[in-house]
Amino acid sequence: MRLAIFDLDGTLAQTSAVDDACWIRAVEEAWGIRDICTDWGAYRHSTDEAIATEIMERHAGRPATRQDLNRLRDRFAALIEIEASERPERFTPTPGAAALLRLLPSHGWTPALATGGWQRTALIKLRTARIDAEDLPAAFADDAQPREEIIDLAARRAMAGVAAGIATPTIVYIGDGVWDVTAAHRRGYGFIGVAREPRATQLRAAGADTVLPDLADAERVLASLNQRSARTSS
Repeated sequence: MRLAIFDLDGTLAQTSAVDDACWIRAVEEAWGIRDICTDWGAYRHSTDEAIATEIMERHAGRPATRQDLNRLRDRFAALIEIEASERPERFTPTPGAAALLRLLPSHGWTPALATGGWQRTALIKLRTARIDAEDLPAAFADDAQPREEIIDLAARRAMAGVAAGIATPTIVYIGDGVWDVTAAHRRGYGFIGVAREPRATQLRAAGADTVLPDLADAERVLASLNQRSARTSS
């Protein structure tokens, strides 16, 4: 079994900018905290739950409670919903993303989703970007804080119901962040970057052998997946 597991923001949809803007505003409105670090790679784990936890520790000097996190998550979701309703142009799909997800199964790849975002906001983004991914096996920041654990869980959910005794699946993670490269390498998974300059150079410097500008060239994506598959299986 071969799994192509996708990140969301910056990978399947060009939603990083609206995500960042709503996140900063949500932290201020829900927690009264301003001037947070927006270099998401500077946090221990670049996922919503982990970033929120660390922000509370840095600015308030205490752990975030479940109530704190829920309040922030709900305010963030409300802001994303407003943006999706009033400015849907901020939720554009990455070229080729929707068609690629439909194509993969016919080429022997099972698509799945592993995002560092919370589930509620991730689904809003997918729906607004018109990417039919809500039925894919998926894992979110609600499930775990380290990204590699989110990827692992998405893989397990993709494997649910598969006959016992099947060989360990080949997994390739597709993402746009340096933290995505790091998570894939920690688990020994293949990785394909989706980014334009200057981020493409950053991904290569972090160890990504393949970085594509988008997902529009399906043949190139499939060739990259198959190449990564051959390397991770050897």
